[in-house]
Amino acid sequence: KSPLYVKPMIQKEFIGRAQNQRLNLLRDKMIFLTAAVIMPKEQIKNEFFRILRWKNVPSQPIKFEDYMKRGIGELAKRYDIGFNVVKYRLQDIGVLVDPRLGVFND
Repeated sequence: KSPLYVKPMIQKEFIGRAQNQRLNLLRDKMIFLTAAVIMPKEQIKNEFFRILRWKNVPSQPIKFEDYMKRGIGELAKRYDIGFNVVKYRLQDIGVLVDPRLGVFND
């Protein structure tokens, strides 16, 4: 077959991937916005540590540990959202260390 028939297929595939990337980015932004609206910073922070039965809320982000899954899971059920949405929200507001950044959030 002639290369002329391959080129339109490659272009279509590339455009399809670019559209999927844009849709994924849009979806991620919508999830981020929704999480911020339904889980205000101080409220979610205080609820998380209350569920874990910590007496004091730390001022610095803490490292995620397995035992915290229970607290994140309970918040996910309470707000009727996914586990990872809660986890990423806690990272975003500086409760948990964000491993993507490799440093503490401010």
